[in-house]
Amino acid sequence: MVNKFSTEKYFDLSQVSFSDIFEGVENIWEVIPKILPYAQSSSKDAPVIGKNTVIKENVVFEGPVIIGDNCIIGPNAYLREGVIIGSNVKVGFSCEIKSSIILNNTFISHLSYVGNSIIGSDVNLAAGVICANSRFDGRQIEVRDGDKKYKTNLEKFSCIIGDHTKVGVNSILNPGSVIGKNTVIWPMVEVYGTHKDNEVIK
Repeated sequence: MVNKFSTEKYFDLSQVSFSDIFEGVENIWEVIPKILPYAQSSSKDAPVIGKNTVIKENVVFEGPVIIGDNCIIGPNAYLREGVIIGSNVKVGFSCEIKSSIILNNTFISHLSYVGNSIIGSDVNLAAGVICANSRFDGRQIEVRDGDKKYKTNLEKFSCIIGDHTKVGVNSILNPGSVIGKNTVIWPMVEVYGTHKDNEVIK
């Protein structure tokens, strides 16, 4: 039986150049603490930037960053420590990304924040989406699935978003959110807990 929170339930990694970071984990959120050391192993003093990738004006890199081929990083974007971005990704104006993985062909629209998250391939985050990565009370983050709670042992972890999902403008993904593939999240929605594939969240 396949674990409900295994990598293959959320992502097709067949075209992902850094798929090895997902090896050896039981639950997908266990990749989160691996992101920074993985990025450090390839990007020490300067960001690693792929072929035909365009970096617009006033982009700030802080710490190790890996960016794939054919990406566009928009003006005033802020890429903090431990960011791994696949190919054909667009990051919009004034987005902030920290300790996160963005898979191929994904679009993060302007004024969005992604912290300590894994965003799948062919995902669209509309403008102003917030992936909140810490609890207000400072406690470790749990993943809730109905009446079940799963300890992550993480103090910083926002969300997992499966492939082909669309997130509407100004939505908030709260810490410990796990979203399946092909899901639609309506604008201005607060998301909590675990959601299966093909849901419409509104």
